[in-house]
Amino acid sequence: QDTDVLVLRPTFVHSLLALETDAAAPVDPARYFAHSTWGADASAAPPFCACVLRLTKSPLVEAWLLGAADRLATKRHAHVRQGDQEMLWYEWQENLAGRLRLLILPEDYYCPNVPLSAARPPTWNTSWHGWNSRGAYACRAVHGHR
Repeated sequence: QDTDVLVLRPTFVHSLLALETDAAAPVDPARYFAHSTWGADASAAPPFCACVLRLTKSPLVEAWLLGAADRLATKRHAHVRQGDQEMLWYEWQENLAGRLRLLILPEDYYCPNVPLSAARPPTWNTSWHGWNSRGAYACRAVHGHR
């Protein structure tokens, strides 16, 4: 089960579409890619969330999606959660690194399950809140708000 994405700024979609990249997705600050969990093939490339996924229609992007679907169907990486995000990451890293231009958006584009209300506008605190803190600031796009 997943939740819908609420876009807070109308220009967000247009800005994403104007990027000269094959794909874009926000970093997933809640997911931890440790070498012990992901194996020796884990890289410094951050995990991303497919809640907001900007794609270009191209043979390379199609190969990325089909390759990830094959990984999921064949349970090629049984040691990790069997989800689209994980398989897209593996396909990117193992088959398309250096060819697929994937822009990983900062974590303020991914704000999981922070309740919205008239009294509380959508805000985000960085994961490095205690160091060089900016405090709360406006979310860019929101995943999972109710």
